[in-house]
Amino acid sequence: MKCSNCGSVNIEKGILTTGGIYAETIGLKYRGDGKLDKVINKTFPVQSTIYSDLCLDCGEIVRTYIKDNTDRNWCKDKK
Repeated sequence: MKCSNCGSVNIEKGILTTGGIYAETIGLKYRGDGKLDKVINKTFPVQSTIYSDLCLDCGEIVRTYIKDNTDRNWCKDKK
């Protein structure tokens, strides 16, 4: 993998994204299938963990992705 900003191949892969202790949980939200909890999991959104690959030379986030199943009932903008 190569950084599109500076051309470096000095990339740290798989860095977890976090929101800190005062932020709402960060992640791509989806409606659960009820397997975890039949009421809460279908009512409240669940988050997929976000990972990023970072260029260690210029600080550019080269790639952002999830490792989970992508076949989900994703929460989308109502527009």
